[in-house]
Parts: sequence; C-alpha cells; structure tokens
Amino acid sequence: MAQRDSNVFLYLFIIVLFLFTIMTTLYFLSDAENADLAIQVDDARDETRDIESDHRRVVQELQELRTLLAGPEYEESWPGDEFFRQNVLKSQIEVRVNGALAHIGRPQKEYKYLLEPYGDLQSLFLQYQQSLDEARAARQQADEARVEQSKTNSGATEKLQAEVASLLSRISDLEASIEDANASSQEREEGFLQQIEELTSDYSDQIVTLRRELNFTKIDRDNIEIRLNSCQEESRRETTLEDVDPDGEVVRVLSQQGIAWINLGRRSHMRKKLRFTVFQGGQGGRRAYKGLIEVQRVHEDYSEVRILEQTSELNPITGGDSIASPFYNPDRSPVFVIAGTQLTTPGLSVDYLRTKIGSFGGVLQAAVDLDTDFLVLTENYKGSAEYRTGRDLGVTMIRERDLLQFIGL
Repeated sequence: MAQRDSNVFLYLFIIVLFLFTIMTTLYFLSDAENADLAIQVDDARDETRDIESDHRRVVQELQELRTLLAGPEYEESWPGDEFFRQNVLKSQIEVRVNGALAHIGRPQKEYKYLLEPYGDLQSLFLQYQQSLDEARAARQQADEARVEQSKTNSGATEKLQAEVASLLSRISDLEASIEDANASSQEREEGFLQQIEELTSDYSDQIVTLRRELNFTKIDRDNIEIRLNSCQEESRRETTLEDVDPDGEVVRVLSQQGIAWINLGRRSHMRKKLRFTVFQGGQGGRRAYKGLIEVQRVHEDYSEVRILEQTSELNPITGGDSIASPFYNPDRSPVFVIAGTQLTTPGLSVDYLRTKIGSFGGVLQAAVDLDTDFLVLTENYKGSAEYRTGRDLGVTMIRERDLLQFIGL
C-alpha cells in the first residue's frame, strides 16, 4: 500500500516537473515574440512618420499647384476638377483658342487637360506677333507713300492753280471777244432783216404764184399716190392656176375611146402619170374648165393621154384646147409650200403628202421664198405668214382639193 502511494507521488512529481518545464519554455518563447513585436511596432511607427511627412509634402505641393493654376483664393477651397474642366478649360480657354485658330484658318481642337492648349497658345502668339510686325511694316510703308503722294499732290496742285489762272484769263478774253461778236452780229442781223423785208416786198407776187403751183403739185402727187396704191393692191391679188400660162395643148381627141394626144413628149421632159387640166380661153381672158387628163404613154414629140373627167358632153375636149399642171416644169422640180393650220382632208398627213408630191417630181418645203412655185391653201390659210408672203411675192395659189386631184388622191 505504501509503495503504491509512493508511486502516485512520483507520478505527480513527474507531472508537475513536466508542467514546470512547459511553463518555463512558454515564458521564454513569449519574451522572444514580444521583442519581435516591439521591433515591428517601432518599424511601423517610423514608416507612419515617413508617410505623414510625405502626406504633408504632397498636400503642400497640391496647394502650391492649386495656387499656380487657379490663384490663392482656391488654395484652401478647391471646387473640383470637373468645375475647371467645364468652366475654365471648355467655356473659356478652348472657345478662345478655337476662335483664334479659326481666324487664321486652322482646324478646331478639343482639350481634356489644362496644359494641352499651352503649345497652341505659343504658336498662336508667334503668328499674331508676326502678323502684327507685318501690319506695322505695311502701315509704315503706307505712311511713307502718303507723305510722298502729299508732296506730289502739292506740286500738282500748284501746277493746276497756274493752269486755272491761265484759263480764267483766256475766258475773260473770250467773253470780251463774244461781246464784240454779239454787237457785230446784231448789226449784221438788222441789215439782213432790212434786206429780207425789201426782198419780200419785191417778190411777194412771185411767192404767191409759187405757193399756188406748190399746192397744185401736192394735189397731183396725192393722186399719183392713190393710183400707185391701187396698182400695188392689184399686183398683190391672189394668183391662181387660171393665171398660169398653158404648158401645151391637145392636138387630137378620140372621144368614144376616151383618149387624146398632146404636143409634149420626151424632148419636153414629159413623165407618165402626170395629170393636166384642160381649159379653153373665153371672153375677158377667163378660162372655161373642160376636164382632166392623165399621161399614159410618152413618145418623142407627143404623148398619149387618158381623159379622166369631162365637164360637159355639149362642150367636150377637142383639139386646140390648152393644158396646164402644177407638176410639169421642163427646167426644174416645182416647189410647194403649205399655208394654213392643218390639212382639211381626213386621214391625210403632211409626211404622206410630201412623199406623194415627191413621186410626181415636186418638192414640199416649209417656208416661202423666191423659188416657191405654188402655195397650197389649207384651213385658216389667210391668217398664216406663208399666205401673206406668197401673195406679196406673186406665188401661184392652189387649193388643197385641186392639188389632190393632180396627184390622184
């Protein structure tokens, strides 16, 4: 029992010893850590002092920069970067710099920072300084030129004053001469008036006789003008186919067979299919229309024709009757011009009429001239310029329906 108690005490002693050893070890370890922590705390304090020193230096530099940029009133109360960007950089510096750039013809710019316009301000200042120097030089040259011109004008003014004085002297002399001439001319005028009165009294009877003869001459002249106007009006009357000279004549007729012969052949440049009116001269120079014929065969000196129309069996076509056609001209092609607003025949166009006239050897042109042979009268022809010109030139008038008869339409 006593041995077991001694073992318990031994165990307890060992445990206490072990615990003491642990506590001693922990004590020494905590002292070492405290020493390290103390060192770290000292280092942190030194670093904090350095940071505070740097902070004070940065704050000082920031205040100096604010004073440099905005002035001493903004050293303590800074309104913010956006305030200066909008109210100083954008509203003032950028607007004025761009205005100056536009004035010298350079492109506009947009700034984000306050120091950006510095380079442009330097170049602008140099350019404005150069312009100012040039303006000063130009002004100096202008002043020198003005002084030189003033000297020249002064000499010219003196010269002009001398010339004006000379002219005034000449004017005075001329006025004196004019007065003398007026006095002399008045004396001569009185002498002329006296001579006129003497001549008027001497030749009054002759003047009355001459006036009477002049009145008779005026009356004769008026009568001649009336007769001349009447002759001109007569010459301007319409010339129709009845006024055209005959182209030939009928030499033989076979009425029952409806054929005849005319005295125009190949030697006279006759062509087949040409149509001629047949007429007979009557009293007073008027023609009696007798019918219409068409060339069928052309011989050397004559041609055979077919009688297309005969107005009366009591007055048939016979030998010796005259013939005429607007399309027959042995020397050249006849020229036609249309007068009026439009053709009266339904379905007939100007182009087709031109083709048809060309097939018969004629020419259709637009305006009347000296070479025009026939004027074709259509609707409202009297109001056309072609009709007035053709009548004044004596062009032969032919109605539309008569022309169509000659070309078989």
